[in-house]
Amino acid sequence: KAEDGMIDPIKYANLQETSTDDYSQRTEYNVRDSDGTLIMIIGNEDIMDNGTKLTVNMTKKYQKPMCIISLNEEHQNINEMKILEWLMINKIQILNIAGLREQTIPGIYQQTQSFLRNLLPKTFN
Repeated sequence: KAEDGMIDPIKYANLQETSTDDYSQRTEYNVRDSDGTLIMIIGNEDIMDNGTKLTVNMTKKYQKPMCIISLNEEHQNINEMKILEWLMINKIQILNIAGLREQTIPGIYQQTQSFLRNLLPKTFN
């Protein structure tokens, strides 16, 4: 189950449910089972909710690469270059994307989606 409802099992055929509704287990498994975690925030790192802080702690626990990006429009090109370099250096194949919740920061979902739709085609060049 996702924050916005049930997850489509056809669209995400390889998705494995956790045994609990506790978000901390899901967060831990997402970090553990990925090659690296990209954390999307708005503003500075001091403005992180508990779930995002947990994600940061899990990357440290599992010694996984982590990249924190602030979705500030004026730094979009720098952010793109930083992420592309980070993906290459760390040989990221399975990427966990995390960050602030839409309930906490209205509009962050759309900003993140737009940013990633612009970025991801560049990862294949």
